[in-house]
Amino acid sequence: MSRENVSSWVRQLRYRAKKHDLFNDLSIQEIHDVIDYYKEKCCFCSDDFTQLDTCFPLKENAPNIQANIIPLCSSCKAKRKNYDMLEMVSLGIISKSQFEDLLKACFKRNHGDVFKAYVKALSGYIDD
Repeated sequence: MSRENVSSWVRQLRYRAKKHDLFNDLSIQEIHDVIDYYKEKCCFCSDDFTQLDTCFPLKENAPNIQANIIPLCSSCKAKRKNYDMLEMVSLGIISKSQFEDLLKACFKRNHGDVFKAYVKALSGYIDD
């Protein structure tokens, strides 16, 4: 995915969030900030990213916010399929430490508190 395609991807994500009546506060600049944070690399393997995805899918009522967005390469996206991050850990696709590092990075972004509350409610994984 090129930076030029980001606006189209954001529009599609906004549409899906509205369709599911979800919290929806995502800007194109926030996506560019995520891409810059990961230095245009996949958040798991550090290859060049080819697409953006959500840590937790909107169809599972995840918020449409910057903290839920990650860059992936084609290989990691293929491994991920449609699993959320918790499923990826339980299936051994990513390690628990990769998951924890990813969450820490996500919690630092815009609306990280909203994302943290979502993950905690979903998993009970996070201690305050």
